[in-house]
Order: sequence, then C-alpha cells, then structure tokens
Amino acid sequence: MYAIERFEFEDPRFDPHRSKSDYYLDNKLQLTAQELRGKKLVDNPAGGNSATCHIDQVGVDGSHPLFTDFNFMRSACHAIQICGRRKVDKSNDFPAALRVNVDTTDEPLTRKAGEHPVWSERDIDDVAVFLVTLNDDYVLKPKPSH
Repeated sequence: MYAIERFEFEDPRFDPHRSKSDYYLDNKLQLTAQELRGKKLVDNPAGGNSATCHIDQVGVDGSHPLFTDFNFMRSACHAIQICGRRKVDKSNDFPAALRVNVDTTDEPLTRKAGEHPVWSERDIDDVAVFLVTLNDDYVLKPKPSH
C-alpha cells in the first residue's frame, strides 16, 4: 500500500498543477489587473478573509496550495454572508447537525442582516474572475521570442 501511496503522491499525473494560478505561483505568467484585485480581496483579513482557510500561496516546501478547507457547507455560508446577496438563516438553511459549522465569529462573517456587505458588486466580479484562475488545464502560451 505504501508503494501505491508514494506513486500517487510523486507522479505528476495525479497532481498536475496546470491552472493559471499555478503558473502564476511558478512565476510563468502574470495575472490580469482584475484577477489580482480578486486575489487581494481573497487574501484581505478584513475583507473576504478567505485565504485564512483557503491557502493560495506556495508552501515552504514549494508545494502548490489546494485552495480548499474541505468544508463545503461552511464555504457556501461564507459566500452568502460576504456578498450580502441573501440573508443566512442558520436555523433553516443548514441541517441541524451542520449548523455548528457556520462561522459567525470571524470577520467578515460577523455581519448581521441588513448591514452593508463586505464586497461591492465589482469586488464580487473581481473575485469570480480570480477564482476562474484555479481551474486546471489552463494552456500556457509560449513567451514570444525576440
């Protein structure tokens, strides 16, 4: 079993890291201005604060981030609270067993119904454009030769 685990861990076919974000982290391309604005919002502790759980930096060992905390119910709640597009009702929106997962203590998830959302419509668009950079199978264009 150990041999299979090592093979899957070391063989790049199991972990290709071919997203635009991966190439950015490897300094092979630059993100657009809009993508960078979205990344800054994701990284901002007083804004989205997403990068606290959803790491988007290269690890100290050079490994690429997965950009997930493997907790999808909480993430859905984050998106709703940050964007302000819909009121979150913990007692109705989530099964009783999962309600403890709803983060209401960390900024910016401390917002109450009726308060101004953390992100503007432009911010939401910028973050959405940044999130697209996480999709695998981005085709890296060769640099033009001089």
